[in-house]
Amino acid sequence: MDGLTNENKAELIKVMEESKHEAEEMIKDEEKTKKTIETAIEKAQELEKKSIFETIWDDLTAMFGMAKDWIYGKYRETSTTSIIAILSGIIYFLSPIDIIPDIIPIIGYLDDIFVLSIIINQVRKDIDNYKIWKKAQK
Repeated sequence: MDGLTNENKAELIKVMEESKHEAEEMIKDEEKTKKTIETAIEKAQELEKKSIFETIWDDLTAMFGMAKDWIYGKYRETSTTSIIAILSGIIYFLSPIDIIPDIIPIIGYLDDIFVLSIIINQVRKDIDNYKIWKKAQK
């Protein structure tokens, strides 16, 4: 991802691993997980108009929706491992402590996009299946 150094990327991967452990604990607490997902959806909606997110927007909203529908028991056609991966991305996305602070215009979100893009690629098949399921629900 342009704008991130190799050092930034290495640090982000380390932070992602820490977020994964936090997600594994979080998923044991349904209410905390629901609240975290809802908060991430709200933050994403606030960022919807920022063009920097447009390359991942469709997948990002589907991924957050899938996590929400999974935790509410509406959609269970994905593994707990995928949900934990998504939650780890959400944890980083919501963290006030970023590699590049969000308050820096435009580039402040590069680290979030990098992390979320990695998660999206990890759960690509699940996202695609969820989109098909979601479309069938309408």
